[in-house]
Amino acid sequence: MKKLILLLFIILLSSCAPKQQEVKKQRYFWPPPPNDPKIEFIGVYSSSRDLPKETNFLRTLTGDTEVEIRLRKPLNIASDGEGIVIITDMVPWGGYIWDFNQNKVQQITEDAAFQLTTGVAFDSTRFYISDGRAGDIKVFAKKGRSPLYTIG
Repeated sequence: MKKLILLLFIILLSSCAPKQQEVKKQRYFWPPPPNDPKIEFIGVYSSSRDLPKETNFLRTLTGDTEVEIRLRKPLNIASDGEGIVIITDMVPWGGYIWDFNQNKVQQITEDAAFQLTTGVAFDSTRFYISDGRAGDIKVFAKKGRSPLYTIG
């Protein structure tokens, strides 16, 4: 009987508790209204640890052992509009491919292929990275991300 009274008392208290209000997240656009927005601020990403990670028992038990990839001196940025963002950096391999679909970051290439990346652009099947010191443009396949050829 005492357990039943205690249970009813807990239910009564929990029903009297104030309901949590839904916090509405502020959204930021450029250009601001009343103009048509072209860019929305999503968040700040400076390393691979800023991306959301799936937690599982093994990762919780052993800790995060993944190597952190951190932006050092970013120079250029381009997006394909489908979740892939390339950020060129002052590193020998040119920069990083940020895949927001799979929440991972990887180097553009494993080789020291760039001296000074000065631009990046996409088309439907490839992306292009220009090297200002070498005076050329390296062309990569967007799906597979393998280097195809060099212009210049």
